[in-house]
Amino acid sequence: MKLFKPSNLLSSLTIAEKKKIRESVIPEFEKYRFFREIEHLTKDQETFCKRIENAVDRLPSIEKSLITKRYMGHDSEYVTDYQVYSMLMETPLSEPTYSRIKNNAMVKIALFLGIYTGVEISID
Repeated sequence: MKLFKPSNLLSSLTIAEKKKIRESVIPEFEKYRFFREIEHLTKDQETFCKRIENAVDRLPSIEKSLITKRYMGHDSEYVTDYQVYSMLMETPLSEPTYSRIKNNAMVKIALFLGIYTGVEISID
């Protein structure tokens, strides 16, 4: 039995596949932020938000911090990747390091939530 390592998985994905995964996950965060602005959520909306929060909570701390700052905050739609990697992270990151961490997190979130990305992700 092979041990699943996200870094191995990520290295096997093309740039286009990583982009496709991000483009599938980001709308879920937009929906999450919208629901968090609503005063009285329906049970389904609350369940959706909890699923997103639980998926992000499963990430390693640096991925969780990056995703939370970039996609889950009240002002996240106005926060850029540059702001996150150069100013908002506890330790500033280079752009390539930030992109690698963000891509790792997006793949994991897509898997955790079972989001259809159009990319075949094989874990074997």
